[in-house]
Amino acid sequence: MESGYRKYTADVASGTLRYKYELPFLKGLSLEGFASIIKTVNYNKAFNYIWEYFERNSDGEIVQKTSRTVEDIGLREDFSQSTRITLNTKLGYETVIDEVHRINAFVAYEQMEYKDNYFWAQRLGYDSAQIDQLFAGSTDRSNWNNNGSASESARQNYFGRASYDFDRKYLLGFNFRYDGSPIFPKETRWGFFPGVSAGWVLSNESFMPENIFSNLKIRGSWGQLGNDRVDPFQYVGAFGYSNGWVVNGNDVRGIAATTTPNPNITWEVSETTDIGLEVGLMDNRLTFEADVYHTKTSDILGRRQASIPGYTGLVLPDENIGEMESKGIEFQAGYKQNVGNLNINLSANYSYNENKIIYFDEVPQAELYQKLEGNPIGSELVYKAIGIYRTQADLDNNVSYPNASLGGLIFADLNDDGIIDGNDRYRFPASGFPTSQFGFTMGLDYKSFDLTMLVQGQDGAKWRLDNGFSTGANGNGLEYVALNSYNLDNTDAILPRIRPTGVAAENNDFWYRTATWVRFKSFELGYNFPQDVMTQIGMSGLRLYVSGENLFMIYNNLEKYGAGDPEFLQGKGASYPNLRTLGFGLNLTF
Repeated sequence: MESGYRKYTADVASGTLRYKYELPFLKGLSLEGFASIIKTVNYNKAFNYIWEYFERNSDGEIVQKTSRTVEDIGLREDFSQSTRITLNTKLGYETVIDEVHRINAFVAYEQMEYKDNYFWAQRLGYDSAQIDQLFAGSTDRSNWNNNGSASESARQNYFGRASYDFDRKYLLGFNFRYDGSPIFPKETRWGFFPGVSAGWVLSNESFMPENIFSNLKIRGSWGQLGNDRVDPFQYVGAFGYSNGWVVNGNDVRGIAATTTPNPNITWEVSETTDIGLEVGLMDNRLTFEADVYHTKTSDILGRRQASIPGYTGLVLPDENIGEMESKGIEFQAGYKQNVGNLNINLSANYSYNENKIIYFDEVPQAELYQKLEGNPIGSELVYKAIGIYRTQADLDNNVSYPNASLGGLIFADLNDDGIIDGNDRYRFPASGFPTSQFGFTMGLDYKSFDLTMLVQGQDGAKWRLDNGFSTGANGNGLEYVALNSYNLDNTDAILPRIRPTGVAAENNDFWYRTATWVRFKSFELGYNFPQDVMTQIGMSGLRLYVSGENLFMIYNNLEKYGAGDPEFLQGKGASYPNLRTLGFGLNLTF
C-alpha cells in the first residue's frame, strides 16, 4: 500500500518592458527605465497515508509497526498566488571635459507593489489511498479544516549617484537613497541614507616608477543603509479575537487588544566605513584587493524585556533601541595567463567577520558573564562542561547538581558558591553562521573548449550534536552517538549517557562543534563548434556543455558524526541536504 506523497508545483510568468531615450538638447543626458510584472502561482498537495516500519520491542525482537496511529490519514491542498509590479525610471548624465574631467551622475525613482493571497483545505478519514481527492475524505465536518489569508505591500524609493574623476588619478563619489516604507507611520516613513567615497590611483602619478604597478589604488568609503524588515503596522493598535470571555455562564469569543502601538517606530540604520587597497602587477595579470570595514547598526528594532516587566501583560511593539557592530576583512587575488592556445584565469577570495551586541534591553542577569551585551549575535546561556562522571569518586569530588549520576556531564561552578544552578551558565557563541568564508575559481580555455570550476568552504559556524533517540515512525539517531555514549560496558566513552534528565539535560558547551568544510561546488565543461561550420549550416553558434553542482566534499571535519551536509546541519542530520546535480545541454544561436 502506498505511504503517500508530497507534490509542489510553481508556475511563474514574468515580463519586462525597457526603454532608453537620448535627450537631444544636451549631449550625454538620457532617460531610461523599465516596467516589470511577475505573477506566481503555487499549488501544493500532500497525501499522508500509512506505512509499515520495523523496530525492536522490549524483548529484543524485531516487530512490524504501523505509522500514523494517532493522527488520521489525511489530504491537504494549498493554493497561493502573488503579483509584483515594479516601475523604474532614471535620468542620467555623463560627460568628459578637456579629456581630464569625467563626470557621471544619475537620479532615479522606483516603486513596487506586491499582493498575494493564500488558502488551504484539508480532510481526514480516508478509507483508501486510491482516491486522493478532498471529496473522498470523511463526511464528518469535524475532520475538515481550512484557512486563508492575504497581504499587500508597496515601496517608493528615490536614489542617485554622482562621481567625478580627475585625470584618472583622483576619484570622488556621492550617493543617496530616500526610501519610503508603509511599515512605518507617515511621520517616520521616509529615511534618507547618504554615502561618500574617494580614491587615489597612485599608479597614474608621475612620481611612481614605471613598469612596476599596472594598478595601485587606495580607496575609502562611508555610507548608511536602512532596514525595515520587521512586522508591519506596529504603529497601529490592533484588535483580534480572544478566548476566555464568559457571558451568561458560557465561554464565548470576544475582541481584545492584541498589541501596544508604537507611533515612533522607524528605520534601522547601518553605518559602514571601508578602506581598501587594489594592486595590479604585470599588466594586471596578477591582481590583489584587500578591504577592512566596520559597520555600526543603530536604532535596531527590538522589544523591551527589562524596563517593562512581563507581568504587566502588555504585548509590546518593536522599538528603535538596539545597537550592534560588526567588523571584518576581505581579500581577493587573481591571476591571468595565456600559454599558446591555453588561457588561464584563477581567482581566490577570503573573508573574516565578527560582531557583537553593544546594547540590548535584556532581562537583568545574576552574573556579569551572563550578559548578552558584548557578545556575538546568537550567543546562548550554557553550562560549562569539564568532564563526565565516570566513577563514584567523580561524584564525591565535584560540586554536583541534583540527581547527578554516573554517565552525566560534570559542570563547572563558575560563581564558586558550591551549588550548580542557572547562575553557573555563561554566554557561549553558538551561532550557526560562519566567521570565515573562502573560495577558489579556475577558468581554462583551450581552442573551442572551456572549463570552469568552483571550490568553496567556510569555518567558524557552530553545530550542536544531538545525543537523543526517539522511537516510532519518526525515530532517528546518529550511529556515532549510539557507539560512543557512556554505559556500564563503556565507562571510558567519549560521550556522556544518552538523553539524561534534569539539570544534566540542560544546554551546555560540550555538544557544540565548529564546522569547517571545503566543497567542490560546481564545474562546467563546454565545447563551441567552429564558426565556419556554423555559418555553413545557417547558425551563429552551437555550444554543448556538461555541468555539475555540489559534487563532493573535499574536507569535512564533522564527517565522523554522520549528520549529513555540514552546510545545513541539524543535531541528528534531519535537515534536507544540498542536492548533487548533473546537467547536460546545448546553446543554439541563430
